[in-house]
Amino acid sequence: HFVAAGSTGGTISGTGRYLKEMNSDVRVVLGDPVGSIFTEYFRSGTLSKPGAFLVEGVGKGSIPGAMNFDLIDQVIPVSDQDAFDTCFMLSRKEGICAGGSSGLNLFASLELARSLDEDATIVTVFPDLGVKYLSK
Repeated sequence: HFVAAGSTGGTISGTGRYLKEMNSDVRVVLGDPVGSIFTEYFRSGTLSKPGAFLVEGVGKGSIPGAMNFDLIDQVIPVSDQDAFDTCFMLSRKEGICAGGSSGLNLFASLELARSLDEDATIVTVFPDLGVKYLSK
């Protein structure tokens, strides 16, 4: 399983395409901030009005050209609170100061892990540092 939030779609689509070429059993999972239009678009194929969210660098109010939903197998919506709480947990327990999109990716990965009935390999990315958020 590869879990990542999307912005331009480059990371999740490019990495997802490569991983599926190497192993067709790989599942690509999009973590999506609540308020982004990606979740609704994945589920229904329709564009919805975007809502507000605080996690920076992920989610969108439009569908970018690099985002390939044909490669995505599942979407896990993540609230701002869950993303930021996961950042704080990651800092306290692991000593990793990561930003909101990293917290979102980890939360989505943990949700995926809880939903699986068998052991699995789950890989994600931490695309941002938490240092830039310390003054916010």
